[in-house]
Amino acid sequence: MKIIFSLLVIVICSIECNRQHSQNSNQVQDDMVITYEANTRGFYEKIWITKSSVSFSNDRSLKIVVSSKCQSEDWEDLVALMKEIKLQELPELEPPSKMHQYDGAAMATLKVELNNTVYKTKIFDHGHPPKAISQLVNKVLSIKEMVVKH
Repeated sequence: MKIIFSLLVIVICSIECNRQHSQNSNQVQDDMVITYEANTRGFYEKIWITKSSVSFSNDRSLKIVVSSKCQSEDWEDLVALMKEIKLQELPELEPPSKMHQYDGAAMATLKVELNNTVYKTKIFDHGHPPKAISQLVNKVLSIKEMVVKH
């Protein structure tokens, strides 16, 4: 009888954990905002992506903003890449180069807003993100380029 009860508890706990995990995954998909920003004295680029839209601007005052619908495949790719990243570690990621310190590259940051919490990287060189987020940054930039082409 004890064995049956123990197995029943394990099965119920497993089902509950899977249900909570799928709810968390859906929450990531619905509530997340990914923002990439790069700038120098003469260059500015801001891209922000939600489940429903891709927006970007080259205007520091954000008076001129281009927006488009976010394709579901792109969003799914972003969510998959986000699952590989530990958001709490974003602020500690070390940039692989520091060319932005002498105007050799634009300064860039990646920010993720999720569940009313903001996770933001240190400044890194535009075009040279930390390895842990390079695929995500490249995907954000490629999504923006696809919007520009259309």
